[in-house]
Amino acid sequence: MKRFIFCLLVIGHILHGQDLKNDIALMDLLNASKNVIGDCCATMEDDTLRIGNKFLERTFKWNNGNLISLRLSDKLRKSEIEFVDGLPDFHIKDLTDTLIRSTYRSRIVEQTPLSYKHLEFELINRYRFLEIKKVFRIYSNSIAIPYTIYIKVLKDNIGMLPEEAVIERVSLAHPHWELRGTQFFDATDERNNLTKTHSLLPFVNTGNPSDTGIRANLISITSLVGDKGFFILKEAPCSFVQNNYPGYDFQAELITNSGRVNVKSVSLGIGGNDLLKDEWVKCYGYVSGIYGKSETGRLLALRSYQKNIRRNIPARDEMIMGCTWGDRNRDKKISEKFIEEELLKAKKMGITHYVIDDGWQQVLSMNSSSRSGRLWDKWTLKDWQPHKERFPNGFPSIISLADSLEIEMGLWFHPSNENDYGNWEQDADILISLHKQFGFKYFKIDGVKLPSKKAEINLLRFVEKVLVETGYAIVFSFDATADNRFGCHYNN
Repeated sequence: MKRFIFCLLVIGHILHGQDLKNDIALMDLLNASKNVIGDCCATMEDDTLRIGNKFLERTFKWNNGNLISLRLSDKLRKSEIEFVDGLPDFHIKDLTDTLIRSTYRSRIVEQTPLSYKHLEFELINRYRFLEIKKVFRIYSNSIAIPYTIYIKVLKDNIGMLPEEAVIERVSLAHPHWELRGTQFFDATDERNNLTKTHSLLPFVNTGNPSDTGIRANLISITSLVGDKGFFILKEAPCSFVQNNYPGYDFQAELITNSGRVNVKSVSLGIGGNDLLKDEWVKCYGYVSGIYGKSETGRLLALRSYQKNIRRNIPARDEMIMGCTWGDRNRDKKISEKFIEEELLKAKKMGITHYVIDDGWQQVLSMNSSSRSGRLWDKWTLKDWQPHKERFPNGFPSIISLADSLEIEMGLWFHPSNENDYGNWEQDADILISLHKQFGFKYFKIDGVKLPSKKAEINLLRFVEKVLVETGYAIVFSFDATADNRFGCHYNN
């Protein structure tokens, strides 16, 4: 109880008393609204599409399916942000100029082992050479609305430059807005500072993207003359490792003759070569949320969405995880005796899950401290057996000890990078075999490199096959210490 009071006192120094009361009340209401699907809606009336729940509503002009943002409404505070330009939100140069037809549907998506129950609104626009699918997800206890974009090409060799795709385009009626961009970083082998935030005011477009371009996964746009703001979250890898990256994630441009501010989200993470004929290719996602004047309110709106990305099952997901790699000896000490000693110490520290990292397997990797280590890009089932010298008795005694200490065990696993994860199906069978053979449910996935969309697609196929064929018993922990990987906001 003392800790709780202390936290409130600290927050109270930062916030005004009434703001604090409002934010706590909002937290309670969000918790009470979980899975109340009747509060979610997607309605069409008089060429107007409304998507939302009891907390917020996003309103579009239908425009035959070429959606135009009209407003974002904070329903509890009875406040709204109007968008005024009247141009379609989504546009790809030369490819989406002529809409042939559009179809849409809404449906309730039931709860699964990975996702909460929610309302889904799907819009498919057919153009001459491609189809664009937007899938909006409306959660009952979120102050933000996400959507993911998919593209299907209808002919080969579609040309598309990353900067030619405008995904989210809104225009604000006056120039008095402060923009704050937060850039995220991973590759923690080389970085300790994992976020960088910078504030700026809208600037006139001089033709130089560096004047109006913003590198950030998250942009917050707050009114300087009113009690309101909104954010856009780009669900993509960190800026510095995105594929087909135009050099920035957002643009904020001041239009001098009207005083308006145009804000654009750019880049889908794909080029023309990444698209597959007659097959949907998943692109980046975008999330829009609304908040009032308090910083806690802004963070609460973002967090309310993030808590819906993946269903939390405490027995499965709540953990304090330890790992053998942390002793700075790479795999030099890994052995049956070492792991048993580690588990006894882990219990004293309150660690609930323990991963045997790189070095448990029969054929060692290139990261091994041993000169015999050699594998990285291609593995077989024989390679993924307990090392005969380090674990002469296999894993039974270790698992028995872990069970007696109530510690869940996990293993390091490196999918074969070869040919853009072309061996994904074989790798999935290997991991499924390890699960069935030894009972491991937690796997640290490491060594990932995603140089292309094809690699990303195949890696996700690997994940999906493992989950489905094990009845969603497996939990993946994706390492983010090096190379170009999913990062903080993508494929969570």
